[in-house]
Amino acid sequence: KEKKEKKEKKRAKEEAEDTPAKKQKKDKKDKAESEAEPEPEASGEEDEVKIHGKGASPAAAGAEAGGVTVFVANLSWSIDDDAIKSFFNECGEITNIKWLSHKDTGKFKGCGFLDFASPEAANAAIAKNGEDLMERPIKVTPAETKPARQPSGSLPPQEAGEPNLEVYVGNLSYQIDDNGIKEALKECGTIENIRWIEDRATGEFKGAGFITFSSLEESAKAIAMHGADVMGRPLKVSYAKGRPDKAGGAGGGKKFENKLSEKPEGCTKLFCGNLSYDIDDDTMK
Repeated sequence: KEKKEKKEKKRAKEEAEDTPAKKQKKDKKDKAESEAEPEPEASGEEDEVKIHGKGASPAAAGAEAGGVTVFVANLSWSIDDDAIKSFFNECGEITNIKWLSHKDTGKFKGCGFLDFASPEAANAAIAKNGEDLMERPIKVTPAETKPARQPSGSLPPQEAGEPNLEVYVGNLSYQIDDNGIKEALKECGTIENIRWIEDRATGEFKGAGFITFSSLEESAKAIAMHGADVMGRPLKVSYAKGRPDKAGGAGGGKKFENKLSEKPEGCTKLFCGNLSYDIDDDTMK
Protein backbone atom coordinates (compact mmCIF):
# COMPACT_ATOMS: atom_id res chain seq x y z
CA LYS A 1 0.00 0.00 0.00
CA GLU A 2 2.88 2.34 0.91
CA LYS A 3 4.58 1.59 -2.40
CA LYS A 4 1.38 2.31 -4.29
CA GLU A 5 0.93 5.68 -2.56
CA LYS A 6 4.55 6.53 -3.36
CA LYS A 7 3.99 5.84 -7.05
CA GLU A 8 0.81 7.93 -7.14
CA LYS A 9 2.60 10.87 -5.49
CA LYS A 10 5.49 10.62 -7.95
CA ARG A 11 3.10 10.51 -10.89
CA ALA A 12 1.27 13.61 -9.63
CA LYS A 13 4.62 15.34 -9.18
CA GLU A 14 5.65 14.50 -12.76
CA GLU A 15 2.42 15.95 -14.12
CA ALA A 16 2.76 19.10 -12.01
CA GLU A 17 6.34 19.58 -13.17
CA ASP A 18 5.38 19.60 -16.83
CA THR A 19 7.30 22.88 -17.35
CA PRO A 20 7.23 24.88 -20.59
CA ALA A 21 10.80 23.78 -21.32
CA LYS A 22 9.93 20.11 -20.88
CA LYS A 23 6.74 20.50 -22.90
CA GLN A 24 8.68 22.18 -25.71
CA LYS A 25 11.09 19.25 -25.79
CA LYS A 26 8.24 16.76 -25.87
CA ASP A 27 6.31 18.77 -28.49
CA LYS A 28 9.34 18.79 -30.76
CA LYS A 29 9.53 15.01 -30.63
CA ASP A 30 5.81 14.46 -31.12
CA LYS A 31 4.87 17.22 -33.52
CA ALA A 32 5.15 15.13 -36.67
CA GLU A 33 3.20 12.23 -35.16
CA SER A 34 0.57 14.62 -33.82
CA GLU A 35 -0.11 16.03 -37.29
CA ALA A 36 0.11 12.76 -39.18
CA GLU A 37 -1.61 10.33 -36.83
CA PRO A 38 -5.29 10.43 -35.82
CA GLU A 39 -6.12 10.72 -32.15
CA PRO A 40 -7.11 7.39 -30.57
CA GLU A 41 -10.68 7.04 -29.38
CA ALA A 42 -11.55 6.42 -25.75
CA SER A 43 -12.51 2.85 -26.66
CA GLY A 44 -8.84 1.99 -27.05
CA GLU A 45 -8.96 1.66 -30.84
CA GLU A 46 -6.59 3.60 -33.07
CA ASP A 47 -7.32 4.79 -36.59
CA GLU A 48 -4.55 2.66 -38.10
CA VAL A 49 -4.28 -0.10 -35.51
CA LYS A 50 -6.57 -1.71 -32.97
CA ILE A 51 -5.87 -3.49 -29.72
CA HIS A 52 -7.00 -7.08 -29.25
CA GLY A 53 -10.14 -7.38 -27.16
CA LYS A 54 -10.48 -8.80 -23.66
CA GLY A 55 -10.39 -12.51 -23.12
CA ALA A 56 -7.55 -13.26 -25.54
CA SER A 57 -4.07 -14.08 -24.35
CA PRO A 58 -1.78 -11.21 -25.53
CA ALA A 59 1.11 -13.57 -26.29
CA ALA A 60 -1.10 -16.04 -28.16
CA ALA A 61 -2.78 -13.27 -30.14
CA GLY A 62 0.56 -11.78 -31.14
CA ALA A 63 1.96 -15.16 -32.22
CA GLU A 64 -1.17 -15.99 -34.20
CA ALA A 65 -1.19 -12.68 -36.07
CA GLY A 66 2.56 -12.85 -36.69
CA GLY A 67 2.67 -9.07 -36.27
CA VAL A 68 5.72 -7.03 -35.40
CA THR A 69 3.90 -4.00 -33.90
CA VAL A 70 2.91 -3.67 -30.24
CA PHE A 71 0.95 -1.02 -28.38
CA VAL A 72 2.55 0.35 -25.20
CA ALA A 73 0.67 2.44 -22.65
CA ASN A 74 0.68 3.76 -19.05
CA LEU A 75 4.07 5.28 -19.75
CA SER A 76 5.83 7.97 -17.74
CA TRP A 77 5.59 11.46 -19.20
CA SER A 78 9.41 11.48 -19.16
CA ILE A 79 9.80 8.42 -21.40
CA ASP A 80 11.89 8.82 -24.54
CA ASP A 81 13.27 6.67 -27.37
CA ASP A 82 16.42 5.67 -25.48
CA ALA A 83 14.51 4.61 -22.37
CA ILE A 84 11.98 2.46 -24.27
CA LYS A 85 14.74 0.83 -26.33
CA SER A 86 16.71 0.06 -23.17
CA PHE A 87 13.65 -1.52 -21.52
CA PHE A 88 13.00 -3.84 -24.50
CA ASN A 89 16.68 -4.39 -25.31
CA GLU A 90 16.61 -8.12 -24.48
CA CYS A 91 13.51 -8.67 -26.71
CA GLY A 92 15.09 -7.68 -29.99
CA GLU A 93 15.61 -4.72 -32.32
CA ILE A 94 13.03 -1.92 -32.39
CA THR A 95 12.82 -0.61 -35.95
CA ASN A 96 10.32 2.20 -35.38
CA ILE A 97 8.79 4.15 -32.50
CA LYS A 98 5.57 6.12 -32.84
CA TRP A 99 4.48 8.19 -29.84
CA LEU A 100 0.88 9.39 -29.64
CA SER A 101 0.01 12.96 -28.70
CA HIS A 102 -3.10 15.13 -28.44
CA LYS A 103 -3.90 16.98 -31.65
CA ASP A 104 -5.03 20.16 -29.93
CA THR A 105 -2.25 20.56 -27.36
CA GLY A 106 0.53 18.37 -28.76
CA LYS A 107 0.95 16.88 -25.27
CA PHE A 108 2.19 13.29 -25.03
CA LYS A 109 -0.61 10.81 -24.26
CA GLY A 110 1.51 8.32 -22.40
CA CYS A 111 1.29 5.64 -25.09
CA GLY A 112 2.55 4.68 -28.51
CA PHE A 113 3.47 1.93 -30.97
CA LEU A 114 6.70 0.00 -31.37
CA ASP A 115 7.72 -1.92 -34.47
CA PHE A 116 10.08 -4.84 -33.90
CA ALA A 117 12.32 -6.58 -36.42
CA SER A 118 10.49 -9.91 -36.05
CA PRO A 119 7.28 -11.46 -34.65
CA GLU A 120 9.42 -13.30 -32.08
CA ALA A 121 10.81 -10.02 -30.78
CA ALA A 122 7.29 -8.55 -30.61
CA ASN A 123 6.04 -11.58 -28.63
CA ALA A 124 8.95 -11.22 -26.22
CA ALA A 125 7.94 -7.60 -25.69
CA ILE A 126 4.30 -8.58 -25.08
CA ALA A 127 5.52 -10.99 -22.38
CA LYS A 128 6.83 -7.96 -20.46
CA ASN A 129 3.29 -6.63 -20.01
CA GLY A 130 2.84 -5.39 -16.44
CA GLU A 131 6.55 -5.00 -15.66
CA ASP A 132 7.78 -1.84 -13.98
CA LEU A 133 9.17 0.90 -16.23
CA MET A 134 10.12 4.20 -14.61
CA GLU A 135 8.04 3.19 -11.55
CA ARG A 136 4.91 2.50 -13.58
CA PRO A 137 3.52 -0.89 -14.74
CA ILE A 138 3.77 -0.82 -18.52
CA LYS A 139 0.89 -2.05 -20.65
CA VAL A 140 2.02 -4.04 -23.71
CA THR A 141 -0.49 -5.58 -26.11
CA PRO A 142 -0.31 -6.77 -29.73
CA ALA A 143 -1.48 -4.39 -32.40
CA GLU A 144 -3.53 -5.66 -35.32
CA THR A 145 -3.70 -3.71 -38.57
CA LYS A 146 -7.11 -2.96 -40.02
CA PRO A 147 -7.93 -4.13 -43.55
CA ALA A 148 -6.40 -1.87 -46.16
CA ARG A 149 -8.61 1.04 -47.14
CA GLN A 150 -10.10 0.94 -50.60
CA PRO A 151 -8.30 3.21 -53.09
CA SER A 152 -10.09 6.53 -53.56
CA GLY A 153 -10.39 5.89 -57.28
CA SER A 154 -12.55 2.76 -56.94
CA LEU A 155 -16.08 2.03 -55.80
CA PRO A 156 -17.56 -0.99 -54.03
CA PRO A 157 -19.84 -3.26 -56.07
CA GLN A 158 -23.50 -2.28 -55.85
CA GLU A 159 -26.83 -3.78 -56.80
CA ALA A 160 -27.67 -2.60 -60.29
CA GLY A 161 -31.42 -2.80 -59.76
CA GLU A 162 -34.19 -3.84 -62.16
CA PRO A 163 -33.14 -3.71 -65.86
CA ASN A 164 -34.35 -0.50 -67.42
CA LEU A 165 -33.69 1.60 -70.52
CA GLU A 166 -32.83 4.49 -68.20
CA VAL A 167 -29.77 4.43 -65.95
CA TYR A 168 -28.69 6.69 -63.13
CA VAL A 169 -25.18 8.14 -63.35
CA GLY A 170 -23.57 9.79 -60.32
CA ASN A 171 -20.30 11.11 -58.89
CA LEU A 172 -19.85 13.17 -62.04
CA SER A 173 -17.48 16.07 -62.54
CA TYR A 174 -19.20 19.45 -62.40
CA GLN A 175 -17.63 20.18 -65.78
CA ILE A 176 -19.46 17.27 -67.47
CA ASP A 177 -21.87 18.10 -70.30
CA ASP A 178 -23.92 16.22 -72.92
CA ASN A 179 -20.93 15.68 -75.18
CA GLY A 180 -18.77 14.55 -72.28
CA ILE A 181 -21.18 11.87 -71.08
CA LYS A 182 -21.84 10.71 -74.65
CA GLU A 183 -18.12 10.32 -75.20
CA ALA A 184 -17.73 8.38 -71.94
CA LEU A 185 -20.58 6.00 -72.79
CA LYS A 186 -20.09 5.83 -76.57
CA GLU A 187 -19.21 2.11 -76.48
CA CYS A 188 -22.53 1.30 -74.81
CA GLY A 189 -24.83 2.35 -77.62
CA THR A 190 -27.25 5.07 -78.65
CA ILE A 191 -28.20 7.62 -76.02
CA GLU A 192 -31.81 8.71 -76.58
CA ASN A 193 -32.08 11.25 -73.77
CA ILE A 194 -29.97 12.95 -71.09
CA ARG A 195 -31.56 14.47 -68.00
CA TRP A 196 -29.27 16.25 -65.54
CA ILE A 197 -30.26 16.60 -61.88
CA GLU A 198 -30.20 20.15 -60.54
CA ASP A 199 -30.89 21.76 -57.19
CA ARG A 200 -34.50 22.97 -57.20
CA ALA A 201 -33.72 26.11 -55.24
CA THR A 202 -30.49 27.25 -56.91
CA GLY A 203 -30.54 25.42 -60.25
CA GLU A 204 -26.99 24.20 -59.62
CA PHE A 205 -25.90 20.88 -61.11
CA LYS A 206 -25.78 18.10 -58.49
CA GLY A 207 -23.20 15.90 -60.20
CA ALA A 208 -25.71 13.27 -61.33
CA GLY A 209 -28.32 12.55 -63.96
CA PHE A 210 -30.33 10.01 -65.94
CA ILE A 211 -29.36 8.55 -69.33
CA THR A 212 -31.88 6.78 -71.55
CA PHE A 213 -30.64 4.16 -74.05
CA SER A 214 -32.45 2.66 -77.02
CA SER A 215 -32.27 -0.95 -75.77
CA LEU A 216 -31.78 -3.00 -72.61
CA GLU A 217 -28.56 -4.44 -74.05
CA GLU A 218 -27.14 -0.93 -74.29
CA SER A 219 -28.19 0.08 -70.78
CA ALA A 220 -26.65 -3.18 -69.47
CA LYS A 221 -23.34 -2.17 -71.05
CA ALA A 222 -23.56 1.15 -69.20
CA ILE A 223 -24.16 -0.69 -65.92
CA ALA A 224 -20.95 -2.64 -66.55
CA MET A 225 -19.08 0.68 -66.56
CA HIS A 226 -19.76 1.24 -62.85
CA GLY A 227 -16.50 2.43 -61.30
CA ALA A 228 -14.92 3.50 -64.61
CA ASP A 229 -12.94 6.74 -64.61
CA VAL A 230 -14.81 9.65 -66.17
CA MET A 231 -13.03 13.01 -66.05
CA GLY A 232 -10.92 11.86 -63.11
CA ARG A 233 -13.80 10.49 -60.99
CA PRO A 234 -15.09 6.91 -60.55
CA LEU A 235 -18.49 6.69 -62.21
CA LYS A 236 -21.54 5.42 -60.31
CA VAL A 237 -24.06 3.63 -62.51
CA SER A 238 -27.29 1.83 -61.63
CA TYR A 239 -30.65 1.24 -63.27
CA ALA A 240 -33.09 4.09 -62.69
CA LYS A 241 -35.86 3.20 -60.27
CA GLY A 242 -39.34 3.61 -61.72
CA ARG A 243 -41.71 5.77 -59.71
CA PRO A 244 -44.81 3.98 -58.38
CA ASP A 245 -48.00 5.23 -60.00
CA LYS A 246 -50.38 7.30 -57.93
CA ALA A 247 -53.08 4.66 -58.16
CA GLY A 248 -51.38 2.57 -55.53
CA GLY A 249 -48.02 1.71 -57.06
CA ALA A 250 -46.89 -1.72 -58.13
CA GLY A 251 -48.94 -3.41 -55.40
CA GLY A 252 -52.22 -1.66 -56.06
CA GLY A 253 -54.15 -0.22 -53.13
CA LYS A 254 -56.29 2.82 -52.65
CA LYS A 255 -56.84 4.71 -55.86
CA PHE A 256 -55.43 8.22 -55.94
CA GLU A 257 -58.17 10.77 -56.36
CA ASN A 258 -57.05 13.89 -58.17
CA LYS A 259 -59.18 16.65 -56.73
CA LEU A 260 -59.08 19.88 -58.65
CA SER A 261 -58.68 23.04 -56.64
CA GLU A 262 -61.14 25.86 -57.11
CA LYS A 263 -60.12 28.43 -59.71
CA PRO A 264 -59.46 31.77 -58.02
CA GLU A 265 -61.30 34.70 -59.50
CA GLY A 266 -59.28 36.38 -62.23
CA CYS A 267 -56.76 33.50 -62.48
CA THR A 268 -55.31 33.04 -65.98
CA LYS A 269 -52.55 30.49 -65.28
CA LEU A 270 -52.77 26.69 -65.06
CA PHE A 271 -50.29 24.14 -63.73
CA CYS A 272 -49.66 21.07 -65.93
CA GLY A 273 -47.74 18.07 -64.64
CA ASN A 274 -46.78 14.51 -65.59
CA LEU A 275 -45.69 15.70 -69.02
CA SER A 276 -43.46 13.86 -71.48
CA TYR A 277 -39.81 14.94 -71.48
CA ASP A 278 -40.20 15.56 -75.21
CA ILE A 279 -42.99 18.12 -74.75
CA ASP A 280 -42.54 21.48 -76.43
CA ASP A 281 -44.47 24.74 -76.86
CA ASP A 282 -46.04 23.75 -80.16
CA THR A 283 -47.37 20.48 -78.77
CA MET A 284 -48.91 22.22 -75.75
CA LYS A 285 -50.48 24.85 -77.97
